[in-house]
Amino acid sequence: PGMSGERSLVVGAAMPEGPPSFKVGPMSVRMMLLSGQLQPTGGGVPPPALAPVPQAATVAPPSSGAAAAAAVAVTATGGEPERPRPEVSTALLLPAGSPLEEVLPQDARPAGELVDELLAELAREDEADPAVLLRRAAASMQTGGPAEEELQLASAALDLMQGGSSPSAPSSGGAAPSRVDALCAVAEAHLGLESLRKALSTATEALELARSSGDRLGEAAALHLLVKVHFLGLRSEAVLQAAREALSMLRELGASFGEVASLLAAAAWRIHRCPGGAAEASRRARGAAEAAHDGESRWALLAELFVVVHASFEQEGRAEGLQVVGDFLRLCLDLGACWREASLIDLDQVLLATASSAAAGDEGSLAAVAARRLAEVRRLGDGDGNGAAEASALLLVAHAHLAAEEVDLALGRAAEALTLFEQLGLKEGVAVAWMLCVDVRLAKKQHKEAYQTATAALSLCRTLRHKKGEALALEKVAAAAALAEAPDAESVRALALQARARAREVGDRRGEACALFRLVVAAVARGEARQALQLGAECGRVFCDVEERLGVASLLNTLSEAHLQLYDTAAAVSAAQDAWSTLRERGDRAGRASALRSLARARLADDAPDPALDAASEALELYRELEDAQGEDDMLMTVLTAHAAKGSHDTVLQMGDRLRRRCQASGDRRREAAVLRLLARTSLAMKLPQQAVSTAREAMKLFQEVADKSGENAMVQLVINAELQDENTGPAKALETAKEAAQRFHDEGDQENEAMALQTVAKTHLAKKEHHRAARVAKDAQNILSRIGDTSGEITMLKTAVEAHLARPDREGKEDALQVVVDALSSFRDRDNMQGEAQGLQVLAMVYVAKAEPEAAVAVVQDAIPLFRELGDRKGEMDLLQSIVNADLVKEGMESSDEALRAVKIALALCNQSDFRRGQAAMLLTTFKILLARDKPERAMQAAEEALKIFKELGDRQGEAQVDLLTASAHLQREEPKRALQAAQRAVALFRELGDKPQERAALRSLTAIHSNRGDHELAFGASEEALVLCRKAGDGTGEALMLLEICKTHLAKGGRDAADAVSRNAKEALTLFQKGADRRGESAAWHNLARAHLAREELEEATNTAKEAHRLGAHIGDKQLQASALATLGEACLARGRAVDAVEAAGEALELCKELGQSSSEALALNTLIGARLANAEPSEALRVAKEAHQRARKSGNTRGEAAALQAVANVCIHIRAPVEATQALTGAQAIYRKLKDRHKEASVLTTAVNAHLLTGEVEEALRSAKEARAICQELKDLKQEATVLQLTAEIHMECGDATEAIACFRAVASTQDELGERISAARTRQTLAGLCLERGDAAEALKVAKQAAAAFQAAGDQLSEGHALYVVAKSHLQRHNTMLESLGGYEMNTALLPKEDPREALKAAARARTIFRQVGDVAMELEAIHTAANAYLSKQDYRDALRMADEALLLARKVKDKQAEGSCQLLCAQMYAVQARWAPAFRAADASRVLFEELGNDEGREAAENYHGVLQEAAQESGHFEEQKPRAPWQGSEQGPTGAGGNRPPGQKASNTAGSAGLYNRKAFPWTKPQASEGA
Repeated sequence: PGMSGERSLVVGAAMPEGPPSFKVGPMSVRMMLLSGQLQPTGGGVPPPALAPVPQAATVAPPSSGAAAAAAVAVTATGGEPERPRPEVSTALLLPAGSPLEEVLPQDARPAGELVDELLAELAREDEADPAVLLRRAAASMQTGGPAEEELQLASAALDLMQGGSSPSAPSSGGAAPSRVDALCAVAEAHLGLESLRKALSTATEALELARSSGDRLGEAAALHLLVKVHFLGLRSEAVLQAAREALSMLRELGASFGEVASLLAAAAWRIHRCPGGAAEASRRARGAAEAAHDGESRWALLAELFVVVHASFEQEGRAEGLQVVGDFLRLCLDLGACWREASLIDLDQVLLATASSAAAGDEGSLAAVAARRLAEVRRLGDGDGNGAAEASALLLVAHAHLAAEEVDLALGRAAEALTLFEQLGLKEGVAVAWMLCVDVRLAKKQHKEAYQTATAALSLCRTLRHKKGEALALEKVAAAAALAEAPDAESVRALALQARARAREVGDRRGEACALFRLVVAAVARGEARQALQLGAECGRVFCDVEERLGVASLLNTLSEAHLQLYDTAAAVSAAQDAWSTLRERGDRAGRASALRSLARARLADDAPDPALDAASEALELYRELEDAQGEDDMLMTVLTAHAAKGSHDTVLQMGDRLRRRCQASGDRRREAAVLRLLARTSLAMKLPQQAVSTAREAMKLFQEVADKSGENAMVQLVINAELQDENTGPAKALETAKEAAQRFHDEGDQENEAMALQTVAKTHLAKKEHHRAARVAKDAQNILSRIGDTSGEITMLKTAVEAHLARPDREGKEDALQVVVDALSSFRDRDNMQGEAQGLQVLAMVYVAKAEPEAAVAVVQDAIPLFRELGDRKGEMDLLQSIVNADLVKEGMESSDEALRAVKIALALCNQSDFRRGQAAMLLTTFKILLARDKPERAMQAAEEALKIFKELGDRQGEAQVDLLTASAHLQREEPKRALQAAQRAVALFRELGDKPQERAALRSLTAIHSNRGDHELAFGASEEALVLCRKAGDGTGEALMLLEICKTHLAKGGRDAADAVSRNAKEALTLFQKGADRRGESAAWHNLARAHLAREELEEATNTAKEAHRLGAHIGDKQLQASALATLGEACLARGRAVDAVEAAGEALELCKELGQSSSEALALNTLIGARLANAEPSEALRVAKEAHQRARKSGNTRGEAAALQAVANVCIHIRAPVEATQALTGAQAIYRKLKDRHKEASVLTTAVNAHLLTGEVEEALRSAKEARAICQELKDLKQEATVLQLTAEIHMECGDATEAIACFRAVASTQDELGERISAARTRQTLAGLCLERGDAAEALKVAKQAAAAFQAAGDQLSEGHALYVVAKSHLQRHNTMLESLGGYEMNTALLPKEDPREALKAAARARTIFRQVGDVAMELEAIHTAANAYLSKQDYRDALRMADEALLLARKVKDKQAEGSCQLLCAQMYAVQARWAPAFRAADASRVLFEELGNDEGREAAENYHGVLQEAAQESGHFEEQKPRAPWQGSEQGPTGAGGNRPPGQKASNTAGSAGLYNRKAFPWTKPQASEGA
């Protein structure tokens, strides 16, 4: 701006605010979008490849029916039938072109040097440089700055020039800014201030100076300012307002003198051709201006305003103004700044005026204008200038056809116009027509013909000395040559630079923008992305100034590729989307297809295969509609690549086969090789190694045919990988293939590819686990590449050597890897190889990451970044950050270390400095993990939210899903299950949408854990089964094993015997999978789950052994977390086995490891086990010391969760030592902490412990309240196991309080819960207790029911002893029910035949089975009880003889085991049985023997009972007449009342209403046989 007479777009102080200026530099492509004039439409799914060449003179708008619309418009205007068209000359249509060397200037400076100067000029900010000051003045005007500032800057530039300062460098136009330029800038500023006198005097001075120095371009610039001054001198207020508006827009648009000349020439021509003269032309223009105000195109409005102002010059007779305008136009025509023929000027302005409305969506506008123009010209017939006008109209129609992608019709109309121009002898018209033909040829992909036509047009323009035409033709030549001649980039750049220089000379900014665009394309083709962005900034600014929307879209499309080269995928996606959005509005199918192709590539680079596939598929359809076979093949390849990235292997194979056949048919060997390469990779991914080898070998042959060494090497590597995967060939065959390739390249003398083949050999050795050989071979390859100076290859080999050392199982491998890198770095520094040093530092950082030294890794990154920046290697810098600053920087298990925190802080700072947003997000996620490990969940969630925000800004759905996955576990830890569930479900949905199966499986694992924590075990199992199906379908053995472990955790959380069995099965299956994959970590975890299953099944010895194995494996791999978990479980198992010392040792070691790891939850478990072991070992003081130390340590470190766990442990010890007050205080503190942490599980546990503490203090109500609260929490959490424990405690409290009803209700709930948990044995024991309670309450029916259920469960479980006890209760229940029935029937005072016998019989059966079981297990006490019950059952059946027999058997058994206590009780039982039969003498003897035995034992209660029973017998005998005076009787005389008499049917001393059996004579509770019997109770 401000050079060679051209004026930059500026906005005066009084003008409305214009669009923001474009800054020079590699910044976001969004700056290329117009703010206010060309608003982009966001979104779209739009692709890489270079953008199509924009039309230099127009914007192609239209619909596919443009030609039809043109025909309709001709008819509608009432046009006459078309005249016979001139015969088209084939020679004119395809003129003879010129070779490229003839087109290029012979004495020009190197194009690269000129481009560097151009970039330096754009970036220059030297305050002492007049060019910089003039550019800043123009920028101030353009951005709406105050006109005073503009005047100050322009005046400073003028002062510098007048003071003799010379410009620092020539301008891009080829000449330095002169005093004329400075004077023109000062005049422009005065115009902004409306200081007409000063503007006039300054412009006049500039004109005189230009004429005196022979500066014709400066003269044109000065005249154009004088024209503006005359605009403001008009008298009519309405016209003056129009003039002010026109000048404001010229300043806002930064219109050049060439553009002003074109506008004036077009206005003059329209006035000249208007039948009504200037007045009518002005009236029509006013109406058109009113309509144009509503449109988007300011250029269209300007064209109408210029007609109004120019007509006013004629109407007011402004001779001086008309003279200045005439001088200005004549000079511009002589300079070649505008076309000499008015018709051509008219054409140019019509196209300019209609471009914006067409782009805004008025599809028929250009076609309609073209049709009306042609119809009007033909209606006028032959006249002065009508032939040229008709030819121009034909060109306009051709433009409409071209915009509608009707290229054949466009070529036909262009040929008609060309012939007509030739017949008229209008050479300039011929040049314009040829340049239109170039566009048509390029659209038809006739590149050679396009080049030939463009060079002919260039020669003609040079002959005519028409600089505007020359600039346009040079740009066309550059575009066509790049496609047809395949010249070197220097030639293309030279052509583009010439085109820009010519355009700037004549103020043709559209031509300048097109030339800059060619430079951008060339820079991208050369891989100079930063240069492309710098040039693109200037190009985009100019395109926006001239409202060239297609140019903006094409530029954005091209810059998408530049951003990809800089590894900025987000910017690449944004650029391609914006390009696609603009092109979609225009209906440009070819442009849309190209933009979609760029978007697809950018999406693939951004690891987003689904959006890439959508864009590529849409582009494919467009190319098919356009019948563009090459574009269709390109997009088929992109679609294939997207499917491969998604993992849709079957689709890739099907589509790839079809594409291969297309390539074979078209003879495209290179593309066929690329397709085969993709098919081979897909076969390898599908684990089809033989098919992969076959396909890769075919691809290798094709790559050899087309001399593509890199492709050939890639196929060699793929063949080797497939052979390694093939069990039939194995590593031996792969190694042979690699060596053959290396030898072949060696024989050919191709050292570079020999080295690459050696890398393949090294990787093969690595696959065979021959690490040292792999490292040596990689070192050899590194040396070869070092000799030939291939730094990139040398670094690749260094990475291979490092990989070999890192893969070694020994610890020295990492140290050797470090040494290898250090040696390489020394070599690079010795050779002053900065690139090698920078990339070597990257490898060094990777080694430190592998060594789990993140702080050292980021320190190396700090050193490497300045080197990459000095090299200008933005991509290398991004690669460095991406390879190191990611989720793997801090290894799992290191999150709680200070080193991890320091490393992440440094990494975040580096990402901020480099604007590496993805790295920032990754480090914020790592910060989230670190803060979570440090028990700071609130701050952790803030970090996660910041990471999520960045991922959303980047459009990174994968990152969003990862955040959701990680925060799900955090919400779960914070006892926010609802949020955790929502986050996990979002993660699953996102990963599923993205097609990321591995992460989807990981999210399902997390979802399983959350459902399990919520108590939704069925939902947990559903999610886990879904994950298992995915793992098995993908052949992911490791993922399947991990999922099985998660299922184990769910079963353990659910609890119960069935769950323990399921854990055992799943853990064994996981163990097999881990062993198959040689995953020691997984094996250890599986053994640990198996140990937990054994512990739940009370298989203590097996639990001990499996826990030891889990610990051994964890120690082998050095995983302290696994060791801690295994030791904690081992401690529990030892404690359950009564081996307190071993439990103390194991739990103590686990506690120390947990302290070291900073894992508060695991530490709490180990602490509880250790406390229990100390208490079991009778060491309460030591237990209390350990608990208090843990509490102090947790408080000191701020670990609130650990503090609460320690307080609970203190409470347990206090309860054990009977210190309930201290226990209650500790539990209150623990509950407050857990409530604050929202840890409902732990709060329920604390409340459960508080029940025991309250009971110790006698606070029964408080105990019940705590139990009630704990149960409510358990129900909320669906924690059935803990709920059963709470209910058990509650039931025992009610039993102690004598509230049998509540106790029974609680025990029923306990049994039901245990049934739900699958704990059949526990439920049976609970029912056995419940049966005893029911018996005590007299509810024999309920007791019988639950006792039978218990007996059946014990029998099914094979627990004989428990079955015997249950059968004993069954027998007692039957007897009680029988006695209750007897009472309801009137007792024994009835006919014995009517007495019910069913219950006694069942009681006898149950007692007999119970006695057999007790005898088998050797439980004599319970056997005696069973015999006693059997005796009572016989008694109830009236089988007195069998009842006595049972009593005698009991007595004999007691004597056999020498149990005096039991013998005394059995003597009483015998006395009872004798008495029932009225055998008084043996009854008295038995009672006396019982009394003597109890006296010997010192059992006063037993002695008193025997004495009392003796008295009862005496009364009974007295009643029966046994003590009447004895008379001699004959032996055959029996007693008056035998055993079946009235007194013989019940024991003496027992009333009829009393319970039958021995209850009245013998109270087993009062006279227990042994202590165990006393505890059993009846």
